[in-house]
Amino acid sequence: MEKDKPVENIHSKKKKLTRIITIALVILVNLGIVAFIVVRELTSNKGGTSRLDVTNLNLWFLFFGIALFGVALFAEFMKYRRMILSSCGRLDKRGAFQVAVYGKYADNITPLGAGGQPFQIHFLHKRGYPGGASTSVTLNGFLSQQISFIIISVVVLIVAPFTTTIPEEVLALKIMAYIGLAFYSFFPLLIIFFAIFPKPVNAMLLGILKLGYKMHIVKNYEAAHARAVNGMNEYVVLIKQAIKKPTYMIPTMFWSFVYQFAILTIPYFAIMAFGGSVDWWTTFVITVNIYLAITIIPTPGNAGVAETSFFLVFSTLPAGALFWAMIYWRALVYYSWIIIGLIVVLKTTVRNSYMHKKEVPNDRPLNICLVCDTYFPIIDGVVRTVDQYAREMTKLGHKVVVVVPDLEGNDDSKLPYEVYRMPLLKLRSIPFDTVKPFMNRKAAKYFKECKFDVIHCHSPMFLGMMMSRFGRKHKIPVFTTFHSKYYDDTINVTHSKLLATLMVKIILYFYHRVDNVWACSASTGETLRSYGYNGHIGVMENGVEDLPKGNIEEYKKEAVEHYNIPTDKHLFLFVGQQIWHKNLKLVLDTTKKINEEDDKYHAVIVGTGYDEEAIKKYASEIGISDKVTFVGKIRSRKTLFGLYKASDIFFFPSLYDNAPLVVREAALAELPSLLVKGSNAAEIVIDGENGYLADNDVDSMCARIKAAYEAKNMKEVGKKAAETIPIPWSVIAKQVIERYVLETKHIKKV
Repeated sequence: MEKDKPVENIHSKKKKLTRIITIALVILVNLGIVAFIVVRELTSNKGGTSRLDVTNLNLWFLFFGIALFGVALFAEFMKYRRMILSSCGRLDKRGAFQVAVYGKYADNITPLGAGGQPFQIHFLHKRGYPGGASTSVTLNGFLSQQISFIIISVVVLIVAPFTTTIPEEVLALKIMAYIGLAFYSFFPLLIIFFAIFPKPVNAMLLGILKLGYKMHIVKNYEAAHARAVNGMNEYVVLIKQAIKKPTYMIPTMFWSFVYQFAILTIPYFAIMAFGGSVDWWTTFVITVNIYLAITIIPTPGNAGVAETSFFLVFSTLPAGALFWAMIYWRALVYYSWIIIGLIVVLKTTVRNSYMHKKEVPNDRPLNICLVCDTYFPIIDGVVRTVDQYAREMTKLGHKVVVVVPDLEGNDDSKLPYEVYRMPLLKLRSIPFDTVKPFMNRKAAKYFKECKFDVIHCHSPMFLGMMMSRFGRKHKIPVFTTFHSKYYDDTINVTHSKLLATLMVKIILYFYHRVDNVWACSASTGETLRSYGYNGHIGVMENGVEDLPKGNIEEYKKEAVEHYNIPTDKHLFLFVGQQIWHKNLKLVLDTTKKINEEDDKYHAVIVGTGYDEEAIKKYASEIGISDKVTFVGKIRSRKTLFGLYKASDIFFFPSLYDNAPLVVREAALAELPSLLVKGSNAAEIVIDGENGYLADNDVDSMCARIKAAYEAKNMKEVGKKAAETIPIPWSVIAKQVIERYVLETKHIKKV
């Protein structure tokens, strides 16, 4: 093996030398063409001068030409941004811009102007994208560019003879233009024919390669055939996927057309800027014909032939302006891509050397930042989740800082972890508490001193977005857990579908920007997908606290006596916020109907909320005030578990909740839950084994409750629920830490 190294070094040196010679030749060719134009100008018989007459310069057209290059650049950026978002689920603006520029840069330094795809695939892969997604994005970008130019060219070649007069010099290029169109269309048409008639195309391709083998052009025709078929199959799959996803295909093609029109219109503005007088359509037609004619020229960026051919376009300019117009045009459509590409390559190389995100260490206690847009004294499922994360992680020896809003009435002195309160934005027009959208210097300084290893956001609102930006800036991995149905939340507050849709767009921006997205159940993840997120979603379930210490039967007795709950009735319990979208109307209507058939059922409802009075009023209106006990907020876990033990069924028909903690708490107390079939909350329940499921209507609920009592196995079902549903928060916390370490090994700064 050692003897082979000098040979490898020789080959490597030869490749480098060849590359250097090629680049030098390209530079010499371009300088030679520029020199040719200068000499032609100086020796022309127009009687002009090679000096530019500034008085003939139209700055507006000069500016619009530059603006068109900006449009072309923006179109390429938007095309790749959309493709990356659709294929990979990431809103990677920097990556989209860089891969767009990198592709054009590589196209312009490789023969035939189409060598950027391998560079783009490699570039995306280096940014952490899967190989399949990298290939898909790149090949779709290439194919959309080809198809858009072919369509424009065909339209121009058909329409031009009837709409404009073409100069005789350009008519001579028409044959070359048709040849160029055939050359440019060959690959896309081959792919289409292969998709429709795979066997004939396959046989034709094999025959061509065999002929090449006999002529000593192809070394191994079987291997070449296999590579060609595999490549075409990839394109066929991509085309079929694009057809099935019009929301992917249409924007991609739209931005490809915008790019082509911008690039093909620049010569018109170049002529007008330097004192020429032509109409846009004629210039556009000539430009398309020339681009087609020079397509087959195997020089980087069609160098040499492009300048010579486009002399026909600019030949109408006054003396002294031709050289500068050519330089202006060539700088925009060719040199600008190379310059910007070199900047991107250099900047990316330097950036990649130090901008990879940190991996979470596994050999020391972690510094963890947990983020939530609401917190104590408000209590809900998300607040309780964050609190338990912080408590259990602290027990494991990690340093935890919980970053939350500075809500009125908070008291963090008794919490076993650190809480950092962010100042509120106080506006009368905002009916809810929210933090100021920008981080102040004091907070920024403190967070830097904390040296967080990971930031975990449990909400995508102002505070989550703020800490996500902080994480990206300081190379800290950012995780998030999707907890709530934000579309439903916004509808319930604003009663506006438009605002709810806008809110979903805003939170999607957040989820596309973080490094890892989790959901508290698989069905909850599907809710996020229904909003339009298509990136990877991991599942991290919610846990449950241990049973309160002491005699649970005593707690049961005390709770029943304290709230005067009847002991001669079948009890079903609801625990949660008193808001209509928790489906409390179904609880009350079911209580009414089941008691009309057999007066031996009683409902106990725990919790408070902004619909509390309306819910009580409704219970009174339908005549079941004596069939329902509203106990309000319960702060004591002992009392709450006493009610769990006193009840027969935990009746929780909410379609809103994703992975409710109360269902897991009920299971811990061996209380089986009755849930709506197909709801996110019902994912952990098997009907009749560890709980009960019914359709979302009164009759179905009544029938299931009666059947559950008639089966006389509620205790067995409750015990099975206790065995299969609850997971201690201590176990969840260990899993979270393990996932922090494991999943950050694959994170790159994107």
